[in-house]
Amino acid sequence: MSTTWLPCGDYHQNYKEDHSWFQSKFIKGKMILLFLVLFVLIPLFSDSYWLSIWYVVGYTILGALGVQLLIGFCGQITLGHAAFIAVGAYTSTLLILEFPWPQVLIDWGIAYPISIFVAAIVAGLWSVLFGLPSARVKGFYLILTTMAAQFVTVDFVITQYVAQIGGRGQAFSLPPGTIKFGPWIIDSELKIYYMAVVLVIICVAIMANLLRSRVGRAWIAIRDNDISAEVMGINVVKYKLLAFFVAGFLGGIAGSFWISGLAAISPEHFPWFLSLQLVGVILIGGVGSIHGTIFGAIFMVVVMELLQLAVMPFADTFPKLLVDFLFIKEAAFGLAICAFLIYEPNGLAYRWWQIKNYFNLWPFSY
Repeated sequence: MSTTWLPCGDYHQNYKEDHSWFQSKFIKGKMILLFLVLFVLIPLFSDSYWLSIWYVVGYTILGALGVQLLIGFCGQITLGHAAFIAVGAYTSTLLILEFPWPQVLIDWGIAYPISIFVAAIVAGLWSVLFGLPSARVKGFYLILTTMAAQFVTVDFVITQYVAQIGGRGQAFSLPPGTIKFGPWIIDSELKIYYMAVVLVIICVAIMANLLRSRVGRAWIAIRDNDISAEVMGINVVKYKLLAFFVAGFLGGIAGSFWISGLAAISPEHFPWFLSLQLVGVILIGGVGSIHGTIFGAIFMVVVMELLQLAVMPFADTFPKLLVDFLFIKEAAFGLAICAFLIYEPNGLAYRWWQIKNYFNLWPFSY
């Protein structure tokens, strides 16, 4: 599924062309169209409700990228990624509310961007701490280790200690105007949407370039067969821990971004079910595919939201239906994962790959 054929009649003549970002004029045109859709058409035709939905899609993509890196590209199964998102969110929040920033940094709107970077590093280092057992264990035992990260981080450290800093109790309130990015105060769904698009583009570009590098090839070799990778001279422990750091780094960015749309932050925003959802996102979208992360996030958020809109007309007839919808939504998500594993185990990214190559190879698509 990794090979994407160029449009019929296009070919490369040197290494630079083979590894360029836009490998043909047609692909460059598609990317320009995508940018127009993201930055012009969606904000133009979406009301505040749908902009908030796209905000959740962006948050889900940022969170699932780290899971995709660990499971899809390095073969390290994780079920505790929500813990690293929580670390990023709380680190960024504490830096904004408690750190004595120079007034000039606050006025210029630099404090929040700095807090994102610091929170990402802290989340990455915290992820490495729970990734250390990956040097000795794998499979089921590694799953238990990453699950422990969730319970130790969110249910113990954050709930019992971090959430009590400043005497605020469980929730940290974020007054309007707290989140400022450069000259812009992030106080509307439109501004949050644009920030989500920019962060997703940056994180996807970073991850795509990492996977094209020596580090990415080492991760894939470890995923395919860690013993063979070690025989070839790859430092397996080093690259596993690096994968955990990068995954935690991306999770920290997701958590820091998540607070931009919240009036208050509490440990309840990061349940263990969130980790399961992120794994479900990459299973639906396609394991081992960046496109799959994006498709899976859109499916999970948008399709489930459309399901809720479909249920709402029956609320007058069946009042209890809306009360029970949360459980219906979770059941539908679980059934969707089962259906994809049975009928389309390669995920939505595989279908996208087939459709794209069909048109690229036309009229010789056979």
